Amino acid sequence: MTHAPSVRDALNEAVARLQAAGVDSPLTDARILLAHALDVPLTRLDLLLRSPLDTAVRARFSALAAERASRRPLAYVTGYTEFMGLRFRCDERALVPRPETEVLVNAVVGADPRVRPSSAGPGRTHGIVLKKGSVEEGRLSCGPHVSRRSGFQSRHCLSQHNHVSAPTTAGHGRTHGILLGNHSVEEKHSSYTVYVARRSGCQSRHRLCQHNHGSAPTTAILDLGAGTGAIGLSLAALLPEARVILTDISSDALALARENAEALGLPDRVRFAEGPDLDPVLAAGLTEEITCVVSNPPYVALRDVAALPPEVAAHEPKPAWLGEGEAGTGVYERLIPECARYLPNVRLVALEVGLGQAATVRDLCATAWPTFDTRILKDLSGIDRVVIAQSR
Repeated sequence: MTHAPSVRDALNEAVARLQAAGVDSPLTDARILLAHALDVPLTRLDLLLRSPLDTAVRARFSALAAERASRRPLAYVTGYTEFMGLRFRCDERALVPRPETEVLVNAVVGADPRVRPSSAGPGRTHGIVLKKGSVEEGRLSCGPHVSRRSGFQSRHCLSQHNHVSAPTTAGHGRTHGILLGNHSVEEKHSSYTVYVARRSGCQSRHRLCQHNHGSAPTTAILDLGAGTGAIGLSLAALLPEARVILTDISSDALALARENAEALGLPDRVRFAEGPDLDPVLAAGLTEEITCVVSNPPYVALRDVAALPPEVAAHEPKPAWLGEGEAGTGVYERLIPECARYLPNVRLVALEVGLGQAATVRDLCATAWPTFDTRILKDLSGIDRVVIAQSR
C-alpha cells in the first residue's frame, strides 16, 4: 500500500533540489517556502512534518521551490520580507531590504535627540507606541535578505541570507525585532510626510505625490533612493513625530513603496517625490526643512559585478545596486557635497556603504561638514557598513 507523501518528504525533496541549484541556505529557504505554501507560521512547521501533504499544497510548494532553484531571490518568490520587524512587499521593482541596513535605521533612532529630527524640538525623545496586542505572535516573520553589494568576500557582501527574526526589546543601538500589526502606532501622530528618490537613468520629470499630511512638522528626514521604502517607512513607524521624505528616480519603486505604506497603515503619514538626487526636494522647496539625510545608494563597483550571486546580478534591478566610478563611490562623491550645499539645516547624515568604502565616505562627510563628528558603524558580520555624520 502506497502512503501519501508527508510534509517531511516534500521538505527533504526541496532541500535536495535547492542544494543542487547552489542556493546558499537550502534548508532554511525550503522551510520558509513550505510554511508559505502551507500558510502557517514557520514556528509550527515542525509539528506538521509527519502529516500527509495535500496534493494541491504539494504542487504549490514544488512550484515555489522551482522558482527558488532558478536563483530568484526568496523575497521575490514569497512576495515579502521582514525589515525592522515590519513586513515589506518585495518584487523586481526594487532591491530586497537587507538585515545590515537595520544598522542605519537603529543609528538614526538612537541618535542624540538634539540632532535627531523632531517636531517637538531639541531634547525630546521619541519611542514607538504600541497598542495592546499589536505584536503578532503567530505570524511567519521571515524573509530573504541578501547582503548588499561589493565584490570579493561574497560570504559577507551580496551573499544570500535568510533572516528570521523574533520579537526583541529594542534598546539603544540594538536591533529591533518588533512585529507590528497594521495601525499599531497610535493614530494621534498623523503628521508624517515621506518622500523617496533614486538616481540613475534619464533626468525624469519631478512628480510630487502628497497624502494628507495636515499640520506637518517643520523638520524632516530625507530618504534618498527609498526602493521598497524600508528605511523611510521604518523610521516613520519608529519615530511617530518625524516627517519623512522619500524620493526615487524609479516610478515603479515609488509605487511599491506606496503599497508598503498602505500595508503598514502609514498612507496618511507619507509623501513621495520622483526624481534623481536632490532634484525633487529642490523643486518642492523643502531644502530648509530637512534635518536628517539617510540613504542606501547603489555602490557595487563595476569590477565586482562578476562576483555577485545570481540572485542579485540576474534578478534585482541593476540601477539600484550598480555604483558609479571605478570604486563604486561616485554617488557619494556627488551626493554628499550637494547635501552640504543645498540642505543648510542638516544635523544628522546616515549612509550605508559597501565593503572597503567606509573610509572614503567618512572623509567625504568630514570635508562636507567639517564641524560634525563622523564615525563608522559595523554590521553583525563585523563589516564597516554605515557612515554617520552628526552635528556636535
